Amino acid sequence: MKCSKVILTSVISAMLVCGCAGKSDSSDDDMYSFENALVVGEEETEETEEAEEDSSVRVVSQRDLNGTGKGGSLSSDYIVEKDIPSLYAKRKSVSKAKNFEGDWQRIEIENSAGDIEISDQTKEGFSFEGFFIYTVNTGDCSGTAYFVSEDTAIACVDEASEAYVAFHKVGSSMYVSHTGELPDMGSDVTPDGEYISN
Repeated sequence: MKCSKVILTSVISAMLVCGCAGKSDSSDDDMYSFENALVVGEEETEETEEAEEDSSVRVVSQRDLNGTGKGGSLSSDYIVEKDIPSLYAKRKSVSKAKNFEGDWQRIEIENSAGDIEISDQTKEGFSFEGFFIYTVNTGDCSGTAYFVSEDTAIACVDEASEAYVAFHKVGSSMYVSHTGELPDMGSDVTPDGEYISN
């Protein structure tokens, strides 16, 4: 009996604190009526439309970088997925390749991070090691990327699943895209994105 009095007292206290009990002092009593709850005001509609317009600009899914998500459009700075395997077949020695070496951080992707360390660059290519996060999921990827041009190198990460990672340098940015199932990647984790060097 004593326990139920304590529970009842706690529930009533919570209702008073939350404002769930008693009559509202607000002059906008009509906003609490059922009929008015179904009517959407013009201000609310405008706010919703503005929010929808804003969200179509942001990249909220890493897969959008490949143009496969809802709002994704592929930048010309990314290597197109379907072209990666055929470009890899054309790997060659490049004497005047751009310098890819350094520590690179991914930018401008919501809920994610990516770090790639590139080292041991030669005329043939370079070694890379990357760690990536998307929300609570993580993944890593490493290998050797081979030059296909002065500003582009491609790595075959897993031959069995035809998984490739492409690195394309434009100015001070590096654009990474991939194709195939990359091993050691959590759900929706990808190396794709724009990177800047430290």
